[in-house]
Amino acid sequence: QPPNPKVPSSNFRRILGYQVFFIVTGIVVGCIGLAYSYLLVHKQAPTVQSLVAGSEVVRVTVPQLPTGIAAPNVKAATGILIDPSTGYTLWQSNPSVIRPLASLTKLVTVGVFLQSQPDELATYTIPPDFNVQGITNNVEPGTAVSRLNVASGSTVTYHDLLYATLISSANNAAIALGKIVGPDVVDRMNLYAAFHGAPSATFVEPSGLNPKNTATARDVALLAHAAFTSPLVADATTRPTYDLTASGKVIHIISTDKLLGHDGYTVMAGKTGYLQEAGYNLALQTAKDGHTLLLVLLGEPTSADRFADADALFQWAYANTQWVEVTQ
Repeated sequence: QPPNPKVPSSNFRRILGYQVFFIVTGIVVGCIGLAYSYLLVHKQAPTVQSLVAGSEVVRVTVPQLPTGIAAPNVKAATGILIDPSTGYTLWQSNPSVIRPLASLTKLVTVGVFLQSQPDELATYTIPPDFNVQGITNNVEPGTAVSRLNVASGSTVTYHDLLYATLISSANNAAIALGKIVGPDVVDRMNLYAAFHGAPSATFVEPSGLNPKNTATARDVALLAHAAFTSPLVADATTRPTYDLTASGKVIHIISTDKLLGHDGYTVMAGKTGYLQEAGYNLALQTAKDGHTLLLVLLGEPTSADRFADADALFQWAYANTQWVEVTQ
């Protein structure tokens, strides 16, 4: 008499069910992300003649650049300029080259943090090692190692940690946000990137200090667009200065964005980044005359270069782009 086959235990069946659920969820999220990526960034601005109206008439305003209008020369290793409202690309240079993100990583850290719907007025108690977290020779020169200097045992609101992360690019503030999210923060960051259609993005920690945090300029544009839709992110990244409070002590922080207050256009949101391995990075969204543009530059040789190149590209795009209403 052959032995009866073993019937899986209820625990085994439960574990197997979880595994199947996560595999299926991952596939679905990946498909949604890829579709999102195509719709937002991969499209190029069409001519009016190439648009074919469907059964339902929709009027859309799309950007068009006249032929023969050369873009400014930039020094970035890679970059992309898009109209985020339509996803049309106005300029790009090596947009699929994977580069270290440096502190542009913090946009994803903050995105994951906000997904958890935190109480902004909740407080974080500064641990004994807080002031040594994020100290490295790789950070941008002149930024006082991009960290908050706060006494151990002090309390800081989640809101102020978020603002320090985005305004002064404080690495220990970003690490603290990651700890608040939980031990799976890196997994959540990678899932966040996949959901927003950024398959090249890889994250190994939340501050940007590790050069293994990488992505293409095209995918950074997608992640920046997702982050910049948050009113908190937009507010924080357009403040030239900010005063936060740690157990009653006021700490003054200064923005790393040198284009705030520009006369030719309005900066709507932005983030800088730097590592020796990455060079100088920038993600910036601006607006003029009711039109919005989003620029990503990765691998600029100097901080001055990234701001000069960004300014030149925005000035060129706003001066030459025609926004045309078409029927789809």
